[in-house]
Order: sequence, then structure tokens, then C-alpha cells
Amino acid sequence: MSLACPTLTERQAIATARQNTKLCVPLAWGALTLTGADAQSFLQGQLSCDMKLVSAEQANLGCLLNLKGRIEASVIVIASADGYALLMPQEQIASVKARLAKYGAFSKVSISAATYRIEGLLGSKALPDGLLSTPYAVLASAGSAYVRLPGLQRGLKISDTAVLGDDTPSALAAWQAEAIASG
Repeated sequence: MSLACPTLTERQAIATARQNTKLCVPLAWGALTLTGADAQSFLQGQLSCDMKLVSAEQANLGCLLNLKGRIEASVIVIASADGYALLMPQEQIASVKARLAKYGAFSKVSISAATYRIEGLLGSKALPDGLLSTPYAVLASAGSAYVRLPGLQRGLKISDTAVLGDDTPSALAAWQAEAIASG
């Protein structure tokens, strides 16, 4: 999406997509998995979030900072069966993996790229029943995990299967507009 102001037609398409009661948008996101005996303590030292708060029912937002305290990457941390997954935009995967691998050599941790498919959910019927309204609440259901994001009706669906969502520009623009509106 360009930084130019959208035309009236584009704004109307965005507004329609935002009002859609069930919008599923394939996102250009990826994940890194961290496993091993030291995964939690290693991430506690690398990310800005409290890893003790991450559980099967609760994800957390964290940042990878450089030595000057500037954000290099923003990630959503979720617990997996044998460690943790860091969800982030695809273009950040390589640099985050390289940075973590540099320090991971001193810990009992294994870092690898995951093959998860990540979909943005938007709308009153997009999120599954049973997902708490607390930001970053997690619900595992039928081979997928759902994460509630801040905002009224936003979330992520993480699965191993192909994403079949709405990949139109107006759907992605609606997802991005809601992300901005949600802070």
C-alpha cells in the first residue's frame, strides 16, 4: 500500500471491508520457533516483554531492541508445545533470526523458521467463540491457534494449512486501517 491518500472509491471500498462481519486477510507474516531448555530465559534477555506471562492461553507483544534501545523488530510471542513462536512481518524474519542466532550460540536454544500460515481476522464473526476479549488471549482450536489483538474485533489465525482469505487490496487496507485505529 502506498503512502498516497486513497481516492474516494478506495476509501469506500476500505469502509465496506471494515464493516464486513467476517474478514480474513492473508498476511505477509512469518514465524521463528525457539525450542530448548533455555528458550524462556534466552528470550527474557533478548525481548522487551516478560516471558513469564506467556502461556498456552496468553501471548505477549515484545520488541527486539538494539544496544541503543531502538526497536529493531516488534513480535508477538506465543507458547508452542516445545517452546515459543515469534510472529512478525516476513521481511523481519532473516534479520531477527541472525540477531538471535548470534547470541543463541551461548544458550541451549534452537532457532528455526516456521512454516505457519498467518491470517488477520477482522469483524464480529471472524473470531472463534471462546476466545477471551483480553488482548493477546490465545485459543487453540482444530489445528489452529487464535490470538486476540487490541481493538474491538481483531485477531490472528495461525495454522499449518494454506490460507484462503480475502487477498484484495481493500481487505488488506481495512486490516491495516483497523490496526492503526486500534493503536
